Amino acid sequence: MVWLVALGIATSTDVSVRAQSISDKTYAAMETRFWDPQRKLYVEKDDLKSHAVFNWGAGVLLSALNARQDKKRIEAWWPVLNSYWNERPPVAGYDVLPNPGGVDRYYDDNAWMVIALLESGKQDWALKALDHALSGWDDKLGGGIYWRESDKASKNACSNSPVAVACFLAFEATKEERYKKRGLDIVDWTLKNLLDPEDKLIWDNVNLAGKIEKTKWSYNAALTIRALAFAERYGHKTPVSAKTMWEAAWKRWKTTDGIACEGKFAHLLVEVGLEEGFLTEGDREHVVATLERLGEPSGWLYGHRWDRARRQNEEPTSIDSASVVRVAALLARESKRR
Repeated sequence: MVWLVALGIATSTDVSVRAQSISDKTYAAMETRFWDPQRKLYVEKDDLKSHAVFNWGAGVLLSALNARQDKKRIEAWWPVLNSYWNERPPVAGYDVLPNPGGVDRYYDDNAWMVIALLESGKQDWALKALDHALSGWDDKLGGGIYWRESDKASKNACSNSPVAVACFLAFEATKEERYKKRGLDIVDWTLKNLLDPEDKLIWDNVNLAGKIEKTKWSYNAALTIRALAFAERYGHKTPVSAKTMWEAAWKRWKTTDGIACEGKFAHLLVEVGLEEGFLTEGDREHVVATLERLGEPSGWLYGHRWDRARRQNEEPTSIDSASVVRVAALLARESKRR
């Protein structure tokens, strides 16, 4: 297919070059504003005096470095990244901040780390983190993964779908059937308990009294779509397909202004669309144009949302920049192949 720049229609090559430029510029801004060379760590906010990134942000940053294939920075950061690990019982796992004094571990944080660590080639650590994430499963509500170890009040889409994806990636890496089986169990539980039958999107959580919190986030749809795609490849029957949920999610969150959600959520929706081949050429152009429009006026340090400019009093955070670095690098790589 030939796309004519002269007619105002971007070619795949054009999208690739622009996406790479976005990733490069945002990465440079991120390294200047969030990398503390003395402590050799990434900070949460842009003053270099704040604490190290929270573990969720650490997972996104690691995924961004993976997308850029920046092994040098990963290894420089690794001693601090590894210091998030908390050996305390009942099951060791990654804590919220480095060198934890107590225990504050989230099952979803550990799932994000599994996904990023497997992509980094650090399989041993990934599988240990997966052990922690899977320890969040019990028989209350018929199964499912809790959100937080210290407050087992709800079972959330943001923990279940990422853990399912982590299981499938672990199965692909090790060929151990137990990972695939548990991943499929989690997919079934999530769809049974958190799928909205009307619009085919995913509710946020269900508490132990069975009350559903019905807020919808783009990343909950995104990771469920990714898990569904794995399940379909394994021949597992589900009440909704990955493509159907993708179409519902893209219809809901894609707008003329960009993507109507926070970037730290929205980048995962773009990523799964790219990974599964659901993003059209026009969709890619829309994402790249959005990131250009939002990034240039703000010095390539993004605000929280992908449907409006960063406001004057809106402090940049490392997770927002890392989300852009990740998805732009992936868009550049995939568009270049086309």
